Amino acid sequence: MIAAGAPAAGVALWDGDTTVCTVGGVRAAGQSTPVAEGDLWHIGSITKSMTATLAARLVTAGQLRWDDTLGDVLGAALPDLHPDTRAITLTQLLSHRAGLVPNLGTLASLNLIRTQAGADLRQQRLAYAGAILKDPPEATPGQSFTYSNAGYVIAGAMMEAATGESWEALMQAHVFGPLGLTSAGFGPPGIAGTLDQPRGHTAGLLGGLQSREPGPFADNPAAMGPAGTVHISLCDLMQYAIAHAERSTDYLPVEAWEMLHSDKGDRYALGWGVGINGVLTHSGSNTLWFAQVAFWPETKYALAIVTNDGRIDSIGRPVAEAVEALAP
Repeated sequence: MIAAGAPAAGVALWDGDTTVCTVGGVRAAGQSTPVAEGDLWHIGSITKSMTATLAARLVTAGQLRWDDTLGDVLGAALPDLHPDTRAITLTQLLSHRAGLVPNLGTLASLNLIRTQAGADLRQQRLAYAGAILKDPPEATPGQSFTYSNAGYVIAGAMMEAATGESWEALMQAHVFGPLGLTSAGFGPPGIAGTLDQPRGHTAGLLGGLQSREPGPFADNPAAMGPAGTVHISLCDLMQYAIAHAERSTDYLPVEAWEMLHSDKGDRYALGWGVGINGVLTHSGSNTLWFAQVAFWPETKYALAIVTNDGRIDSIGRPVAEAVEALAP
């Protein structure tokens, strides 16, 4: 907090036995309301690991296969799929090896924001997928790593098509519920007009920090949920990391955990970056918040850091230094 001038931050550690979660600072810059241990933090792209975890559950249940293709699952609903995208697999989408663009264009994303209120998010994701997949991929699928939010939205659309359920409902049923993540939800936390939760922050026009009230412009469009719209308490985020570190076979079979955690190339697994010394990690930001989670399965150790400061240039280095200092 001091290094970056962040309004608030939280750190959680697990050493294989004991979990400690601690938070400090204020919910909004210029206000005096302190953050509390159970407060909610937006975790951005850490959501991707949760979407991949959901995929593992659906594969284990026989509702999807890792090698299912876009043509197999979405071809009937999206007859205008470009021929070069039809063979892209679920695994390639989740490992950023589908060759797709990083995001839908700005104008199309704004249209999603305008239409999201009361709309069926499954239809929005299908429309998002159609807009991306009518054109050829930027790179040959399976040949290289290209980080893509779009790929994760499309993976979510595949899961919805295979099950008939929304990604949000599937997350509750297969990830939040079974892992006891009772605080987890979607979008910016809190209610506008009352400082009931931390607010995300961006750089002010005249310097300093500007908090953002919850609302449609305080997050990515809701249709982009599979790529990064989850909020959660720090201790529940730690509980999620512990589940991955412990790899309980009551939740997923060994082969599913291996699929999630093994490097698919360019030091990326499924929703997790693969680092040295066996660490799996991911950071996340929607430009108003920043968080990072890391775990070491072999040493049974995990940590999580959350902030309500989205200025990556200011907060990124202090968080990286904290992760390095706290690593086993």
